[in-house]
Amino acid sequence: MEMFDEAQVHNDPSEESSTSADSQIDAKRAVATKLHSLYFHLFQRAQSNADDMFALFDGMEELSHKLFGDTVPSVSSMGKAQSIENLYGLARPSVVTVHPPNVVSTKGSGSTSGKRIQSSLEKAIILQNKPKRRCAKCREMGHHDARNCGREKGKSTM
Repeated sequence: MEMFDEAQVHNDPSEESSTSADSQIDAKRAVATKLHSLYFHLFQRAQSNADDMFALFDGMEELSHKLFGDTVPSVSSMGKAQSIENLYGLARPSVVTVHPPNVVSTKGSGSTSGKRIQSSLEKAIILQNKPKRRCAKCREMGHHDARNCGREKGKSTM
């Protein structure tokens, strides 16, 4: 587990004048991320044993009293915007722009033209009513032409 020294956690006053507000916010977020990671790691280690859980709770409670005294800020006293910013690590944008998704037309999906799937009986009736033509290759009258003459003859013999 990675431990960090006090210089990483607390900003040095001499560096504070040279750094911008953005870098301070980034450093604060980095430390907050490490703090959450450390807490969850300790919680997972202590979760298997009840004595370890009580010891972790007592240690955190003692640390809380050392850092903040008897008054610990509650979540309800924090503003909603501040709690969202702490949770996500980013400030809430003033303007949110949302664009509608692009329309995608994929092959093979249902058609929107309203056609229904025809049964084989309906297909046979439509084919029977269709006028026949003379094939230039085999010189027969039928529902094929020279381009698909071999396929059509192969179908009829099988």
